[in-house]
Amino acid sequence: MLFQRFWLISYFLLFILLSLSVVKIPVGFEARVGQIFLLFLFSVLLLYDLRFKTLNIKILMYFLTFGLIVSLISKLSTYEKVGEVKFLIKYLIIFPGAFYVGMKIFQHLTVKKILLIMETAGIIYGISAFILYIHPIEALMHIREGLEGFQGTFYEPSGLAEAIGLIFITSLSLRLQFNLWEKPYYIFSAYLFFLIVAIATKNKTIWIALFSVLIFAIIYKVILVFLLEKKLKYLSFKDIYHGAIENITKISIIKITFILITFGMFLYLYNASLEEPIFSEKILEEKIKTERGKAFWAVIKLLEKSHWLGGYGYGFVEAYFSKSRQEILGLGEGVSMIFNSYLDAWLAGSIINLFFQLSLLVISFSFKYFPTMFIPLFLFIGANLNPLYGDEYYYLFLGMSFGFKKFYDQLKI
Repeated sequence: MLFQRFWLISYFLLFILLSLSVVKIPVGFEARVGQIFLLFLFSVLLLYDLRFKTLNIKILMYFLTFGLIVSLISKLSTYEKVGEVKFLIKYLIIFPGAFYVGMKIFQHLTVKKILLIMETAGIIYGISAFILYIHPIEALMHIREGLEGFQGTFYEPSGLAEAIGLIFITSLSLRLQFNLWEKPYYIFSAYLFFLIVAIATKNKTIWIALFSVLIFAIIYKVILVFLLEKKLKYLSFKDIYHGAIENITKISIIKITFILITFGMFLYLYNASLEEPIFSEKILEEKIKTERGKAFWAVIKLLEKSHWLGGYGYGFVEAYFSKSRQEILGLGEGVSMIFNSYLDAWLAGSIINLFFQLSLLVISFSFKYFPTMFIPLFLFIGANLNPLYGDEYYYLFLGMSFGFKKFYDQLKI
C-alpha cells in the first residue's frame, strides 16, 4: 500500500514537473526540474528492481549501446557544433531513464490510477495554459515574440500540443482496451477540454497525428473483419488475429467516422473564423518555399554530401544554419533540431541513429492492443512533422507502450 501511494504520487509529480520547461536547477549545467525528478525516479526504480530482481537489463543495455555509439559518432565529427554536451547527456541518461520510467508504470500502478494521473495532469496543463495566456508569468513560461496560441508552462505551443495529444490518445486507447466508461459525462468533458486546448495551441501537427490514428482505427477494423471472415490465423497475420476477437467489437466505424466528421467541421469553422488561419493554402505555400520544404532539401543535400551516412554531430544543425547563406524560416541561432525527428537523427547521429529510433517504434508497437497501436503511430506521425524525439515525453510514452505490451498479463484494472 505504501509503495502504491509512492508510485502514484511520484508519477503524478513527474507529469507535472516535466511540463515546467523553463524551471531549471544548476547542476554543473542548467537542468530542467522535470529532468532532475525523472532521473531521481529512474534511480529509485533501478534500486527497486535490483532489490526484487526485476531489472530489465536488456532494454538498458540496448539504450546504452546505441547511446554510446551515436555519442562517439558525434564526438568524432569534425564539424562545428553548438551545445553538443546536452544532447549526449540526453542520449546516455535522460532518454533511457524516460523510456524505463514509462515502461515500469504498468508494473506498479493499476490502469485506473494511470488514467487518473494522466487526465488530471492534462486538465492542469490546460487550465494553467489558459491562465498564463491571459496573465503571462515569466518565471513559469518561455516568452518570446512571434509565438501565438496557448503554451502554458511548456517551452512552445507545440510542447503543450504534444503532451495534450499524447494524454488524449493514451487515455482513449486504455479506456477502449478495457471498456472503462463508468463516468461518460466526465470522460466526454475531459476529452472535449483536451481538444479545445489542442486547438488553442494553434499547432497543426497534433491534428494530423490524431486524424491519422482515427483513420488507422477504421482501417484496422476493416482488416480484422476480413481476417476473421477468411480465418487467416497464421503467417504475418498471427499477431493481429490473436487480438482480433477481443478488439473487433470495441471499434465502431460509425462512431469513429462521426467523430472524424464532427471534429473536422469544428476545426474548419474555427480555422475559418481566425484572421490568420491555422491552415490555409498561403501558409502551406510559405512553408514549402521558405520553411520546411526548403529545410528538407537542404538536409537532403547534406545527407547526400555524407554519402547518405549522416553523422554530422549533435549541435551541427544550429551551428550550420546560423551561418548558412540560405535563410530558412525556423532554423538558425537557438534552433538545435530540424522539423523532422528522423531526418534530424540521421543527419546528426548517422544512419545508425535512424535505425535506433525506428527500432524503438518497432519494439513498442503491437497489433494486439490499442495502446501499442495508437501511441507509437501518434508519435511516428508527429515526429515526422516536429522534432519530438528530442524531448522526454516521446520516450516516456514509447516506454509506456512497450511496458503495456510487456506487463499486459500482470495488469490490474
